[in-house]
Amino acid sequence: QNPDSLLNAYRHFLHWRKTQPGLRSGVLSLIGSPPPVLMFERGRHEGRLLCVFNLSTEPAEVTIDESGWHLCHEPLLQGRLIPPVLHLGAYGSAILGRRPPDSWH
Repeated sequence: QNPDSLLNAYRHFLHWRKTQPGLRSGVLSLIGSPPPVLMFERGRHEGRLLCVFNLSTEPAEVTIDESGWHLCHEPLLQGRLIPPVLHLGAYGSAILGRRPPDSWH
């Protein structure tokens, strides 16, 4: 099997998702965002995650109002955070958390 294949990227993401309590349980709260961006928080306390999806064929930017968010570095997530602006490519997505970036793997 090719470790760089799309199939393995999805397998890695699904495994990672199972290790994130905020993606498995907790309250889901929609956050107001400009179209075509969908944004919501999931989880509780320090396990909260901010999930952001660009539903457009064009790149999008969204301002993240709170500080302290860090990108989860997963191969299938293409967001780029230059605080306070999150940049998303066409159909791009990002998941942000409150933990330091090096603790996401």
